[in-house]
Amino acid sequence: MIKYILFISLFFVSSFIHSQTKEYEALNYKVIQKNIENKDSEFYYPKLMDKLKANDTLITKDQYRHLYFGFHYLTKICKIC
Repeated sequence: MIKYILFISLFFVSSFIHSQTKEYEALNYKVIQKNIENKDSEFYYPKLMDKLKANDTLITKDQYRHLYFGFHYLTKICKIC
């Protein structure tokens, strides 16, 4: 009986540990810069900032990534956003 409980416990613990793995991808800063400067892009920085200020709950992970890493290139787009 103890063997079965131990087996089931280890099975559940291992499934939780496996679900916590994350996949990382390297950032391409040139693509981010190109996207936030392109007025037709969905990642255009002022549009993303307006979405963020409006508390849009549908902002994707890629849009947040462009907001965060694109701030460095903001001086080329506008002085104050």
